[in-house]
Amino acid sequence: GLAQLPPPGRLERQALARIDAPPNVRLACQTRPTRDIAVTPLLPPHVGPAGALEARGGAQGRERAIVAMFVDLRDSTRLGEARLPYDVVFIMNQFFAEMNAALRATGGYYAQFRGDGLLALYGLECGLGAASRAAIEGAAEMQTRIERLNRSLAADLAHPLRIGIGIHAGPVILGEM
Repeated sequence: GLAQLPPPGRLERQALARIDAPPNVRLACQTRPTRDIAVTPLLPPHVGPAGALEARGGAQGRERAIVAMFVDLRDSTRLGEARLPYDVVFIMNQFFAEMNAALRATGGYYAQFRGDGLLALYGLECGLGAASRAAIEGAAEMQTRIERLNRSLAADLAHPLRIGIGIHAGPVILGEM
């Protein structure tokens, strides 16, 4: 169906030249077929940019003992009830910045920020004992930072921010899914 397609436009020609594409390759995002054509994907559908050179299927990982920390901002719904969305985003950005700083200061790695909470991992580069101690230090650092954040936002908060922290140490399958 290549003969049925209009010639590539300027942007498509530039992109194809950058990747040294052969003449029979077109960019689907730039091509506007006017008749039936056949399409041959260059990569399997499950391969993203990071896996383009190493196509794998299914979950990839290994069993390992680590520490998982779950942090939840308590009563976060109450934050949005009397504020403009921009104000809520400002407060949440401050919260996540402080939690991330606490993780960095104690050797933690944030795995996910979601809604009003986060999942952090300890022990990616050390043993379970050291990871457990670091997670406890991380929890204490988070409490210190929340108290400091509450002081700086006192004029904007009807109620101080509170967090709940859960910590679990044990085996997990660590890797890509």
